[in-house]
Amino acid sequence: MKFLIVLLIIMFLIIICLSKKETFTDVEISIEEIPLDDSDAIFRKCVNKIKRGNTVNKLKLIKCSHQYCANMRSTSVDGGAITTNLIPIEPFKGKGPTKKFYISVCCTSDYCRMIFDKSHKYIQIGNHYYLVKTNNNYGNKVVQILFTKEEDEMKEGIHLSGLSGNLSLKKIKEICKI
Repeated sequence: MKFLIVLLIIMFLIIICLSKKETFTDVEISIEEIPLDDSDAIFRKCVNKIKRGNTVNKLKLIKCSHQYCANMRSTSVDGGAITTNLIPIEPFKGKGPTKKFYISVCCTSDYCRMIFDKSHKYIQIGNHYYLVKTNNNYGNKVVQILFTKEEDEMKEGIHLSGLSGNLSLKKIKEICKI
């Protein structure tokens, strides 16, 4: 009987240890690992707003950078994103495979530009991915830090970005055809 109790306690402790995984949002990113020189003013403002010493918390950077539309940026009346959806994005300069990331925008048409016109690309720096808005006239600028479906911790219909969004890629493509 004692053996069974000890065995049950050990199994219970193992289950607790396995279930307490560290999430990616607990990560602090060193300022040197963030592409600030290649970022737009809004992204830099987010970094400066949330930095603590020489680091920023990834979750806070997601929430701050995803408040603003990945496309409209400063040309929008309020700059505000209203939805976050999973979109396939190609790598900047072709360095890597196409990957799906959550991106926050103010208009569904922005997703159309990203999917069909390839207006945005991603870059990877260390273990972190950033969204680059490509522009031949003004230069390519980082506008959001990205997160994947595996990293998302959706609660009550809200993504890590603080926004809702549940459009499938198929539905977005249908909307783009209108």
